[in-house]
Amino acid sequence: MQITELEGVEIAQYLNESTDYPLSLWLQRMEETIANFRLDQVVYGQGRKRLRKSYTCPFFNVDSKHPGCYIPPENKPYGCLGFNPLSSGLSDGQNCGQDKELLEKREDSWKIAESQLVTNSLIHSKETIPVVLKSLLTRQND
Repeated sequence: MQITELEGVEIAQYLNESTDYPLSLWLQRMEETIANFRLDQVVYGQGRKRLRKSYTCPFFNVDSKHPGCYIPPENKPYGCLGFNPLSSGLSDGQNCGQDKELLEKREDSWKIAESQLVTNSLIHSKETIPVVLKSLLTRQND
């Protein structure tokens, strides 16, 4: 999954407001995911096209109290909302679908956020969730 910096800002804001875990834990999880899946290394395919890498999201199965994704639907990136499991106990993206109501709610919140942006660079450039969030969380800790 790749996200824009705007989507990352919304996730980082949620993490800042959540009292379940300190930001240092999330930063550590981002760094571990980046290292484990080598997300900081760019790989090019035929025609110098940048290839996407697969990775396990650092928000998936955080602990027994938060099975599945830790991020609530109102803070999830669009891409994540497009692949909601329709029943439990599945793997490899089996039986996933879209919840149109969730996507519409998310669209409404984005319109508000986009109207407050000064630059479009937050909307157009995409990177993996751990890379975007590591950058944002590191800036917040400085």
